[in-house]
Amino acid sequence: MTVSKLSAIANLILQSHTADEEAHAVKLLSDFYLTFLAKRTPHPSDQIELPLQGGIALSFDHAADCLQDRLRTARFIKGVYQAIQELMLRFPDQKINVLYAGCGPFATILLPVLPLFKADQLQVTLIDIHFESVKFVKELFLTLNLSSFAESIAVQDAISYRHSSPDLHMVITETMFHALLTEPQVAITTNLAPQLAEGGIFIPEEVSVEVQLTSFAREPFLTTASVPLVSADYKRSAFAMLFSLNKDLGQSSFFINQAFHSPWFKIPALKKSEPDICIFTRVKIFKTLELGLAESLITNPYCLVSMLNLHPGAFIRFIYNFSDIPSWSYQLK
Repeated sequence: MTVSKLSAIANLILQSHTADEEAHAVKLLSDFYLTFLAKRTPHPSDQIELPLQGGIALSFDHAADCLQDRLRTARFIKGVYQAIQELMLRFPDQKINVLYAGCGPFATILLPVLPLFKADQLQVTLIDIHFESVKFVKELFLTLNLSSFAESIAVQDAISYRHSSPDLHMVITETMFHALLTEPQVAITTNLAPQLAEGGIFIPEEVSVEVQLTSFAREPFLTTASVPLVSADYKRSAFAMLFSLNKDLGQSSFFINQAFHSPWFKIPALKKSEPDICIFTRVKIFKTLELGLAESLITNPYCLVSMLNLHPGAFIRFIYNFSDIPSWSYQLK
């Protein structure tokens, strides 16, 4: 397997237009990576998750498995490629500095596009908290003759990491679960977004979180299969827009003590067709590249509470806390 093979796969991904084409191209990328993984001796730590103050860092194995979320992989790769091109226009006389936080063992959404650029155009810093992931991705860079792009590949905690250069043009971090649960996307964003250079790009550009009334049992839901489980008949009603996580929010003091408290909302009368209060996440990767509901494991709906347990006319507010493991809760009055 050579870097020319990787370039060909990357071009297939970038040129894909339909979900089927995206999934097919990422299957080829998965096979490409797995040829290297098959030569590796498994390590006892490969299945160990690391709990941090801000979220759980996925194990080597779990991070590698994220490649199977194919539409997510394809669209993030497209977004990263387009964002690098955009930065070259914004900073025409500079080498573009890219930080990939939580790169995992494959640097999945950055490594494939590197052969499409020249090493004098950009330099990349890769960090991950798992030693085995860092070790493996270093070997990939060496094997594929891409080390000239790498400023640093190191074991670091992205929640507290400080970048050495003030000219940080781009941050990539895809460290999230649906409804921003469990993983440290918010904690990493609030640490790294303020370190971006003026005019820099954060990938994903925006993660929007909202509450809707629906029937959770009838909602589309992606499993490990390649297509979501979709009911033929489901309805939902907008209830509350909570927040949109982006570089501006990450640079602000929006989150107080690593938590978000929504305003109070009046609980409406129960509709039999909409018995659940669910949290929905939509991901804008870059410009028009998005992940909609249940197109990815990270945009599956999350059922917070059944309306059957609430009293119409009472008030509810929603609380997101990432001081430890990110979670949602609610209060009533």
